[in-house]
Amino acid sequence: MRGRSRLLRSSLHAHLRLVDLQHLIGEVTPQGDVDRRARLYLLIIFGSIMFPNTSGADMSIRYLLFIEDLDQLGCYSWGAAVLAYMYRGFDRASMGERLEVAAFSPLLQIWVWTRLRPFQPIAAHPPDDYVAEDMPYARRWS
Repeated sequence: MRGRSRLLRSSLHAHLRLVDLQHLIGEVTPQGDVDRRARLYLLIIFGSIMFPNTSGADMSIRYLLFIEDLDQLGCYSWGAAVLAYMYRGFDRASMGERLEVAAFSPLLQIWVWTRLRPFQPIAAHPPDDYVAEDMPYARRWS
């Protein structure tokens, strides 16, 4: 750990590889072990993908609070949180406080495509067996 609120990303990934090799999840795996592994993956997703920082070497452990109860995870508005995090990063970069922006750019790209028509790429041609609910939102464009 770095200080009290940061965790080295490399240490977390190394621990996850070790856990994955030593303890495979199967039908007889206790639910507590499955939940702990899920929390570990979620911490990586939150700290590395959804809410990255510009250092690239460490991540915040503040997200542990949100993944304590996995049943409540879907009650949060994660898309709005990620957009707010990006806007804050863009604000800091535009004011000269930072030279880089750490953001989950695919979400911003999809947001722009859905709201700003001049920036929309050519629509993808759906396959013959296309069902709208089955296609991920971002796959509407090619």
